[in-house]
Amino acid sequence: MGGVDSLTKILSFTELIAHCIDLAIQNEWHLHRKFGCKMDQLKFRRRIATALLLQTKKMPSFSRGRPSASKNLDERFDHLDHLVVPQPKQTRCGQCHDRTTTRCHKYNVGLHVKCFIMYLTKHIWVKAHKSDIHFTTPYHHE
Repeated sequence: MGGVDSLTKILSFTELIAHCIDLAIQNEWHLHRKFGCKMDQLKFRRRIATALLLQTKKMPSFSRGRPSASKNLDERFDHLDHLVVPQPKQTRCGQCHDRTTTRCHKYNVGLHVKCFIMYLTKHIWVKAHKSDIHFTTPYHHE
């Protein structure tokens, strides 16, 4: 029964807040009439509602799923302090999405050694399959 009592408290609290807002609008309408404007209360409330609706910004749409990482892309492509280090558990590669036991030390993103350079260059937007990735670099060990 504690849940029902809590719901009653919440409802009464919201009713109290609504009542306070209603009183504030009522008082403002009386002041408005006292100082010269002969507007009826319904029209006054509609003007307040219209002003509030026009003033508010559009709510952002929320997408489902896990939020994407919001790292600074300029830092990602700066080629400074990016090291491939081993990690104790397997995670998904940030480039090819297979399991890997290595990661980028700076961003803590799982990366294969062969995916490391592609991930840190501006060609990230071109998706490549694992078989398409062939690098001959100091980082490549096969």
